[in-house]
Amino acid sequence: MNVIAKVLMSKKLEFDGKKFVKIQGFINDIGIFQKTVREELVPDNIEGKEVCMMFGIGIDSKLNPYLNLKGISLDTSIEE
Repeated sequence: MNVIAKVLMSKKLEFDGKKFVKIQGFINDIGIFQKTVREELVPDNIEGKEVCMMFGIGIDSKLNPYLNLKGISLDTSIEE
C-alpha cells in the first residue's frame, strides 16, 4: 500500500548504536503522523517534501492487522 505524505520534520537519532530517523508529517484525508524508523528506510533531506510511504500489510498471531513501513521514496508517482 502506498500513501502520499508531506514530511514536516525529520530528526536523526541513535539508540544502542543503531541509527533511526524520527519523521513527522501530514497524510491527506488521514491526519498528522509521527514515526521512528531505521535510517536506511529514509532518503536524505526529506523535510518539507512530498514523499511516497510504502507500507506492507500483515496479520499478527492474534489475527490483528497491522501496517509495516517498508520504505520512503521521493518519487510520488509510484503505483501500487
